[in-house]
Amino acid sequence: MRFFLTCSLVVSSLAATPSRAQPATDPSATKDLSPALTPAEQPKQPDVAPLPQAPRSLKVKVLQKGTGGVLRKVEIRLGATKAFTDPEGLATIELPAQPSEVTFVKTGFLTSTLPWDEIKDLAELEIYLYPALGSDDEVIVRGKRRPSISKKVISSIEAARVAPGGDPGQVTKLMPGVTTRPGRPDVTIRGSKSSDSSYYLDDIKVPFIYHAIGGISVLPASIIEDVEFSAGGFGPEYGDATGGVVVLRSKVDIPEKPVTRFTLNLPLYSGIYHERPLSETSGLLVGTRRSYLDQILPKVLPKDSGVTVIPFFRDYQGIYTKKVDDGHYKLSLLASADGLRAVAPNDFSADENGTANFSVSTYFGAIAVERMKKLSDGWSMTTTPQLVYTDNKFDINDLKFRVRAHYFRLPIEFSQKVSAEERLYAGVDAEYIPFNVTFYLPRFDPDDPFYDPEEAPKVAGEEKGAQSNISGWVARDFKLGNGGVVTPGLRAFYLSSTKKSSADPRLQYRQSVGGGHTIKGAIGQYSQNPQNAEPSKTIGNPTLEFPRAYHYILGLETTWNERWDSDIQIFLKDVRKVIRNDPVKNYNNDGRLESYGFETFVRRALTERWFGWFAYTWSRTRERLNDQSDWYLGENDQTHVVNLAGSYRVSAGWDVGGRLGYHTGNTYTSKLGEAVYNSNLDKYQPRSTNQVNAARLPDYNEVSVYSGHDILFDTWKSTIRWGLEYFWFKRQAYGVRNNYDFTKEEYFKGIPPIPYLELRGEF
Repeated sequence: MRFFLTCSLVVSSLAATPSRAQPATDPSATKDLSPALTPAEQPKQPDVAPLPQAPRSLKVKVLQKGTGGVLRKVEIRLGATKAFTDPEGLATIELPAQPSEVTFVKTGFLTSTLPWDEIKDLAELEIYLYPALGSDDEVIVRGKRRPSISKKVISSIEAARVAPGGDPGQVTKLMPGVTTRPGRPDVTIRGSKSSDSSYYLDDIKVPFIYHAIGGISVLPASIIEDVEFSAGGFGPEYGDATGGVVVLRSKVDIPEKPVTRFTLNLPLYSGIYHERPLSETSGLLVGTRRSYLDQILPKVLPKDSGVTVIPFFRDYQGIYTKKVDDGHYKLSLLASADGLRAVAPNDFSADENGTANFSVSTYFGAIAVERMKKLSDGWSMTTTPQLVYTDNKFDINDLKFRVRAHYFRLPIEFSQKVSAEERLYAGVDAEYIPFNVTFYLPRFDPDDPFYDPEEAPKVAGEEKGAQSNISGWVARDFKLGNGGVVTPGLRAFYLSSTKKSSADPRLQYRQSVGGGHTIKGAIGQYSQNPQNAEPSKTIGNPTLEFPRAYHYILGLETTWNERWDSDIQIFLKDVRKVIRNDPVKNYNNDGRLESYGFETFVRRALTERWFGWFAYTWSRTRERLNDQSDWYLGENDQTHVVNLAGSYRVSAGWDVGGRLGYHTGNTYTSKLGEAVYNSNLDKYQPRSTNQVNAARLPDYNEVSVYSGHDILFDTWKSTIRWGLEYFWFKRQAYGVRNNYDFTKEEYFKGIPPIPYLELRGEF
């Protein structure tokens, strides 16, 4: 019996194991001779534990929703297991035996959780995290550059929250001490003309930074790192300016990955931008924009619409950056073109078809190589050799004027960190400018009391020449025993066209007085070269001297807490030897300008949710033709200027904001009752008056509101931005016009509120 039981167990064991393929046999050839067993007699099978399974791994890659960029240091929680993504956004986790959900956590992003059923059978997982709105308690720290009494540095992130159109370059229009004139893109600083200030793209000196359409800056927002604005009292590193200084700083960091952005702004312009790394230490930024009003308006305006003036602009950018161990190289290729075109029915046209030519354009192109090199003993050197070509021209009927010039410029700056609060700065700036001037203009006759430029004889001419500007400067910080820092500086210069040289001494002082308060002050002399054709031998005056301004500034900076700070300044600017028109010498240096007042600037620090500021300026600007004439209000005098700007993020992808602007009406010279009839020309002509700029336009008010919303896809995003510019309850007055005999005047109104829609895409 034991034998039969043993055989039965062996057979049963063989039947339970997988069998190999056997040769085919007749089933009847083999018979089971063992007796059948009852169920009770069947042997009991032992319990066999399942074979243990090898642990499975899940490879995870975490990316940012909307950009596709990798996310480092993302915490991955799976049961009791934790892991973190590496610099490539990768992590490997072991799947537990028991079901468990997986959670992804990173500051600044929404927490994401996946259930077990979605991951249990996966070997690889790719997940995108949505950006989250940070806490309003977290203040985004702004970097600080070389301190200056009136300098304000606005990052592109801050500017995008409050500037018109999110354009960083336009943030200057919201600064204290700045006045704007409706319909004009440029800014005036503390009463000076816009041409009395200097404009830079990095260290490249350019003639303008604002386009005629909407005041859009010549660099797109994607390229700008921050904006430096100085209303006065700036250091000796800047010359040839009696007003202020505006610098648009471009990015210097290497892009992390290729990014393409396009912009379609209705109804103004479109543009495309691309950045990419070329290696771990080099990168490239390129972009271009173009307005299309000049392509659309002529096709939609009625033929009987009268005078039609159409603005246009184009700009191009290319920046290559190379990081090296001791600094960096930056190659910049920039160009910008602006203009006005029109075909206007006119009764003084020279053409038989009754049309008049009207074309005004300004252009500049620049190429520059910036080299920043760290030297020994705390020294550094920055040099930016550059070539800038400018072409300014107008063509109105048969009147023509054109100025072309090449600016070969080599600025070199040295700096040394003497101590934590002391630095030494020095530099040289050499410039060579060949130019060509052509013109066909009315000849001025000072002896004709009824002189009319429309009827005056014309004079044609051309002048070629070149001038050299050479300057050197130095400044040094000295820390005093009371903790204050005084910075004396000097800039010396020579201008070949007038064969004159001079030097401008400047002094700044800062003193912390505790409680977050800092007293500051500046005094200095600021000279400017004669501009454009003013020193010309033919239509100018080569004996002109440097217009010279004296700046006096006293201010108080206060950091109230980590969120709020303020800056209050009192200023006086006295500009002497101002260049004026002269009936005999074309130009003279007899003019004078004074501007004085105080400014208040209160800013809430940048956080994820709230950001904004309040700026108020009270000022008075007055001018005189010479020392014997009376003072009169300046053309840029605006007694009160208020700018309130703010932005609020509703969510990580949705923001809203607005601006409120107000300024006292612009001055103008009224011609009411100041005209006489000229029988020779059969028309009324206004006479000169002593009441220069004695009248004012109505006060100007403006409200702008805007909102932007991001739509996120896995590897790209689109942004819809919409808003309303120049809104007020009635049309603003931009100027005045008179009837035929100057017995009546009426305001001509500005543009109505402009709604806009802007579509952006980022890949």
